[in-house]
Amino acid sequence: MAIADMVVEAQKTFPSLQIAYKDSSWLMKLLGALLFFAPKFMTSYVTTIGYNVYFPNQAFMISSPRIPPASCWWMNWQAVSLPIFDPQYTS
Repeated sequence: MAIADMVVEAQKTFPSLQIAYKDSSWLMKLLGALLFFAPKFMTSYVTTIGYNVYFPNQAFMISSPRIPPASCWWMNWQAVSLPIFDPQYTS
């Protein structure tokens, strides 16, 4: 399933869903600094906090039109109602 399709489907269940990019979020930059032991956090993880899903950057969305289902935030939303904090490794 394409990322854009997953977002549309998820917004039906979670109308407050927001897509954001880590490279333009001060919160994600702070978390990236705090998670110095996970150097790929800013580039290879999709992170969910509340209704916000943070992708590494917009280029990631374009270059990765599909994410393997086993490593996808969408699978978590199908299984449970809403993750509070859920980083998912994508590479």
